[in-house]
Amino acid sequence: MFPIYLGYYPIGIAQILLLIICLVFFGIYGKRVFKSAEAEKDKLVQYVPIILLVVGYLISMCIIAISIFWWVAFMP
Repeated sequence: MFPIYLGYYPIGIAQILLLIICLVFFGIYGKRVFKSAEAEKDKLVQYVPIILLVVGYLISMCIIAISIFWWVAFMP
């Protein structure tokens, strides 16, 4: 057993860091995708994987944000 009990704090800190990292990478990816999409022809089929990836990112970021809310709400 660890000699110092940190309680719930490492869970929340890890979730906050994960959300920040996810937001940073989402921003980098979004900027890169929009630059490459402007250079290529506009085809709907080309945007399907991009849309699915963006939806996946947004869903995971929402789940992380909700779990941070639960962490704060139920903190002793």
